[in-house]
Amino acid sequence: MSEPTTFLTPTEAAARRGCHPGTLNHLVRRGLLTRYRDRTDGRRTLYDAAELDALDTRTPTAA
Repeated sequence: MSEPTTFLTPTEAAARRGCHPGTLNHLVRRGLLTRYRDRTDGRRTLYDAAELDALDTRTPTAA
């Protein structure tokens, strides 16, 4: 059985990544991160903690 998904607010996600919340938006635009809407409050943005952690394992590519 899989573990339940843990969602983080933009502030929590940015702190976990050690970046500015605006950097999360950049990652979403580049297709590296998915933005979710809170089901109870559609105005809130959430990020999947496991997806954030998976970004750390990606190999950087040449620009």
